[in-house]
Amino acid sequence: MDIEDLKKEIPFRWRVQSFSNRKAECTCIPYITARDAQDRLDEVCGPENWQNDFKGQDDQMAGVGIKLGDEWVWKWDVGTESNIERDKGKASDGFKRACVHWGLGRFLYATAPVRIRANKPKVKGESNPWPCDLEGKYIFDITTYINKIWDKNNAEGEPVTDLSKRMKAAHITADDFAEKLAQYRISFENKGRLGAFESHLMDNFSTTDEAHIVREFLNSAKPIIAKIDKLYKEKK
Repeated sequence: MDIEDLKKEIPFRWRVQSFSNRKAECTCIPYITARDAQDRLDEVCGPENWQNDFKGQDDQMAGVGIKLGDEWVWKWDVGTESNIERDKGKASDGFKRACVHWGLGRFLYATAPVRIRANKPKVKGESNPWPCDLEGKYIFDITTYINKIWDKNNAEGEPVTDLSKRMKAAHITADDFAEKLAQYRISFENKGRLGAFESHLMDNFSTTDEAHIVREFLNSAKPIIAKIDKLYKEKK
């Protein structure tokens, strides 16, 4: 058993964390389920070499114990209640948080959130918004939708999480890309076409946040830059 293998990435999902109250946009974050964590523990440690437990008032503390040699080593954390099945959600969250102390799922904290479109901004007193695609259609499977944004050449929608590999494939550095975007923003703004520039970013990256775009650098960066260049040269 190599306990360091718990730190390796595993396939993950995406969910909506929040909706913007300023524009039609929502922020999505990556996550794994308790069963995903259990499967990884089984794979790395063996089903007989790990266990979980709960303690404290209302079982608010969740722990994961792993047998290292002849000794059981425990790591603990506190879960938070979910909106649905509060107690079950708290237990599941506590278990996953305890797993993070072992390194399992820690990679998620280094994975930047992704912004995608919503049908409208969040307004107090009105019905809740929902995530939608570029045509305004409801997104039923957010994970597949975002994975296809990350790697448009992957028809199966499987996650491609290694940003450095995507950057290398594009033959352009993140700094180069950031500088290009900044230059184009100024050029479009001077030409009075900033709206066209931002619409192009939204269509290709599902966000106009350039810092976020650079963090989530795609292997489609070069053709997108070429399209922006063509768009800028077109007459109004």
